[in-house]
Amino acid sequence: MSGNELKDKQAVKNEITNAIRQSKQQRKAISSELSARGPLTIPEIANATGLPPDQVLQHVLVMIKSAQIVEMGEKDGGYAYDIKR
Repeated sequence: MSGNELKDKQAVKNEITNAIRQSKQQRKAISSELSARGPLTIPEIANATGLPPDQVLQHVLVMIKSAQIVEMGEKDGGYAYDIKR
């Protein structure tokens, strides 16, 4: 491998690592809000965390699949989510 190829490979690795780290921080922010405030809808989580609603939804889906949070039923015309207690 040439020097440029190694630099490119390292840059990609760093970018992936940063994206994973950012996702973990965002999910922790979502968990913290749910823990502190109880069941919240996607718009409420977005407002509380400052994340765009589409990103919140993506994180919520992953967190449901990994059993970190659960759906709590309807609230204000949407579904509410809470941490698994």
